[in-house]
Amino acid sequence: MTAKLSDRGLAKIPALLLVLPTLVHLDLSHNQLTFIPRAIKALTRLEHLNLSNNLLVGVLLSLSLSLSLSLSLSLSSRSLRTK
Repeated sequence: MTAKLSDRGLAKIPALLLVLPTLVHLDLSHNQLTFIPRAIKALTRLEHLNLSNNLLVGVLLSLSLSLSLSLSLSLSSRSLRTK
């Protein structure tokens, strides 16, 4: 299953996405996301996650605790910051 939600002005990940166990590809690029909820770890089949061009803060630590090592992750952005 694929969800393409790029360029929608999202400030947070819709809760509905976090309960889709068959989600494999998730594109949340070009939004206003500032964090990734720990609940994303429920997406056990997720293989590709595009978070580029968001306003993420401290995302690497949060993701490293939550996601599998086999995930393809895109975080390219001028606004990526760490706390």
